[in-house]
Amino acid sequence: TTLFRSTEAILADAQARGSVVGFLLATGFRGWVALRRGELADAEADTRAAAELANEHNAGTSVALFAGCLGLTLLERGDLERAAAVVEGVTLTPAVLETPFGPLLEEARGRVHLARGQRAQAIAELRHCGDYAAGVQVNPNFYAWRSALALALAPQQPQQARELAQTELDLARRAGTSRAIGIALRACGLLANGEDRIGLLEQSVAVLEPTPMRLELAHSLTELGAALRRAGARVAAREPLRRALDLAARCGATPLAT
Repeated sequence: TTLFRSTEAILADAQARGSVVGFLLATGFRGWVALRRGELADAEADTRAAAELANEHNAGTSVALFAGCLGLTLLERGDLERAAAVVEGVTLTPAVLETPFGPLLEEARGRVHLARGQRAQAIAELRHCGDYAAGVQVNPNFYAWRSALALALAPQQPQQARELAQTELDLARRAGTSRAIGIALRACGLLANGEDRIGLLEQSVAVLEPTPMRLELAHSLTELGAALRRAGARVAAREPLRRALDLAARCGATPLAT
């Protein structure tokens, strides 16, 4: 909420002064906030405008940041082809990767390629993201590459996957950020079995419930409902799945709603 208000103030100031850089950053960060809140139509409009403006003015690392945000937005909206074109269309040099924004684009690439079934490529990109992210930011609320990599590795390397997810959960708890804790708990739950899986997913839902992160809540509710259904608790599964469908539809997250 604080960041959203700040971007609105910066945007008003940039428009008053005719500042291209101010407009670019305010629009892009507003889109990033909208993505995290699950307001996907607004996120796509803002991050697309910022990405195009950043390209037009060759705005350095902003190109990587807003391409990553736009790619993740398109991924959540179910447009995998355009998402891939966006995240693959930016050259990631070592200089860009050493900034806070380069690893975000590399994480977006990994997530998009994983969604497209390109597991080996996704694993390589998420590992690469981790190599650079460790040098600039340890808070998984900024980069959640470990949980994404854990889910990519799970079929072949389940123990390493569980260790990665637990590390992200430990870091998220240390940082005290509910969004990151909820995501990490969801990953830990998906990598657990039986009652442990359901319990961790319930914790993920409980952590995300009071936050404005509606899309992440919808993801966790979906996984909780699915876990309950697989455990034979079909009646108990209905409410989380019903809520997940409603939230996903409101967010515009077509693949999740489907």
